[in-house]
Amino acid sequence: MKTRILMSGALGLSLMAPLLACEPRGPAASPMKASELTKDEYKAAYSIAVARCDRQTAACDPYPSRSACLEAKVLLSAREARLLECSAPVAAEQLARCVAIVRSGTCGTGIAHLDECRRWSLCPYVDSEEGTESAPGGV
Repeated sequence: MKTRILMSGALGLSLMAPLLACEPRGPAASPMKASELTKDEYKAAYSIAVARCDRQTAACDPYPSRSACLEAKVLLSAREARLLECSAPVAAEQLARCVAIVRSGTCGTGIAHLDECRRWSLCPYVDSEEGTESAPGGV
């Protein structure tokens, strides 16, 4: 009987492992709050959100107002750009490039696929592999 319980426990764990591996983790795992962002991160997310809302057209705009669009896009932009992982000031020049590309893009596309809007571009002082701060120039 004891062997049967141990085997069924092991079987249960082996069946649960793939399910746990698919469990959402990282930035999308839990809802982000504006209070979690630094002032610099929020400002960057807001700039990206403004660009996203500027490109909205009547054909693809699901928001009743510009403020509703901004409210929906600020935290989404922070999450897609992984700004919470920045831990260093956002690079103004790279942010300007990101915003320009977003503004010229088409409505309904996210920013996660844009290299200019990725954390390693916006936060050049954060090591892309470890998420730790590094000195300018990689020293």
